[in-house]
Amino acid sequence: MSGIMFTVPQHKCPQGVRIQLSTDSANGNGAKNNAPCFTSNDRVEGEVVGSLADLGAKAQLKITVQGIARTTMHPYPPNTMKDGYRIGTHSALSDVLEHKILEHSSSSRHGPLRFEVPFGFSMAEYEMKRRSSSDSEQADGLMKLGLPPSSDSQCSSTWRSRMFKHNADSHFHVTYTVSAVVYSEGKRLAYGTRDFHYTPIASPQPPLSIADFPNEYTLFATHVAPPSKPVKKNHIREIHVSSEEPEPLVMRLNDGRGSTKTCLNFRIACLEQTPLPQRCRIRIGLLSKTISTPYWHGKWVPTINEVHDSDSSSLKTETIHEQTYDMAIEKWLPSYGNGADDMKTVTATLPLRFFVTRGGMPASTFFTPLLSRRYALDIAVSFPGASRSELRLCLPLQIVYTDVKQT
Repeated sequence: MSGIMFTVPQHKCPQGVRIQLSTDSANGNGAKNNAPCFTSNDRVEGEVVGSLADLGAKAQLKITVQGIARTTMHPYPPNTMKDGYRIGTHSALSDVLEHKILEHSSSSRHGPLRFEVPFGFSMAEYEMKRRSSSDSEQADGLMKLGLPPSSDSQCSSTWRSRMFKHNADSHFHVTYTVSAVVYSEGKRLAYGTRDFHYTPIASPQPPLSIADFPNEYTLFATHVAPPSKPVKKNHIREIHVSSEEPEPLVMRLNDGRGSTKTCLNFRIACLEQTPLPQRCRIRIGLLSKTISTPYWHGKWVPTINEVHDSDSSSLKTETIHEQTYDMAIEKWLPSYGNGADDMKTVTATLPLRFFVTRGGMPASTFFTPLLSRRYALDIAVSFPGASRSELRLCLPLQIVYTDVKQT
């Protein structure tokens, strides 16, 4: 799944410790250290298998699951006197799955200790814990959007075309890992890790508060003819277009497709005898904005203005899945009670759908203190023959995933 999953090198499990997942046998991978993808609805099960000799005193085994968001930033422009990287790490998930003492049985007392310790967890449980957390005077409700998906700025295909603000070496990644460590008397005897990908299956959140994101979204736009220009026959004095936050874009894991819909509302002020436009041209694209920073500013969701004022933060934007429509406007309705006597005001509503197909699946919307990604629909509207001006809207859009096919 481009834009969500990324290639992870295989991990060696030194000193006789190996982590096996139940999906290995199901997929015919055996002991391969592939990185499977799990969703919120999956139960992750496996076991830690080991064979150790000469333990001496009692040894202990600890199995943990972790989710880490990491940013590596080069905060200064190239070819300057200042140099160096700033690295930020945020633990999105950390939990001990199993912690037990390993002891030789009577049958293995004179040979190596072999053990098989099962573990299991559900990412949905951690999603619920995160959403219900309330110890946050500084954090706002957006932190309850849950865990971020696995993603990587360098390996995902949707990140190739553009660089970060200052330096191409700046990057981020979100990884999830199951790790097992065997230790005795403070000394680590064996260690193994196993990476996995995570794609959240989430319910759409309430609409965004536009006031929390100043100068980022545009819900309406107006073109007014210059006052110095005389009002002639067939001349439109004012065109206004508006919309609201679209329905969340729900992506389906089973076929890599998704869609959302909204409505465009038009209002035109013109002379009584002016012919009204019968067609409308619309260009629409999915605009992603990823903000990364090497340290926590004290806010969960920095604004675009704050990023531009910070030398250490980076903003990366990209527009994908661009689409163009030439649509008919079936009916204009009169609007009474405003305008001059020789002017008329009419309105129309146009339904609009936006589709995402296989070949560039965007990650779901997510927020962490160091890294956040949010989306918008970038819409350009024009009326061929009616006005040379193009009106642009930027509508906030939430993206979520489901593993159930929508009808």
